[in-house]
Amino acid sequence: MGGSDLVHLGTIRAAHGIKGHVKVETFTARPENLAAYGPLTTREGRRLTVKRLKVTPDTVIVTFDGIADRTAAEALKGTELFVSRAALPAAGDGEIYLADLAGAKVFLEDGALLGRVEGFQDYGAGPLVEVAVTGRADTVLVPFARPFLMAAEAGSLTLALPEGFLDDAKRDDG
Repeated sequence: MGGSDLVHLGTIRAAHGIKGHVKVETFTARPENLAAYGPLTTREGRRLTVKRLKVTPDTVIVTFDGIADRTAAEALKGTELFVSRAALPAAGDGEIYLADLAGAKVFLEDGALLGRVEGFQDYGAGPLVEVAVTGRADTVLVPFARPFLMAAEAGSLTLALPEGFLDDAKRDDG
């Protein structure tokens, strides 16, 4: 499972307590929205329905129907949670779902092709776009915010990078 129709809303990080609760890292604008779009689907196709959700300062605690003890909760560690794209509301003006940028071409502000979007990471200081730079084996992480982010639309991303940011990256101007 995990095709283009599915949007990754969160990942189960750990069990919490002894009654089947889990800690979930959410990728929604508001953490409580994890439960707003109906049952969640795992990569393997299992459907999980949120029974209870509690937002804390550090994480989101979720109880799923049918997960009643710590052993069952621990078995879910690392499970990615998806929802059908059709269940999500349309993006508002000036908004885009990160899923719409998966595999998008990445350009620099001068129009040169830099590479493609490999994915997104967030280590706590804000989202980073992971770019597979054309002609380079590794990827680079760029803050997904202004002043680095110039424009984003489905299939295309434009970045403004400071001089020297990609000193060893090969650019393809053609």
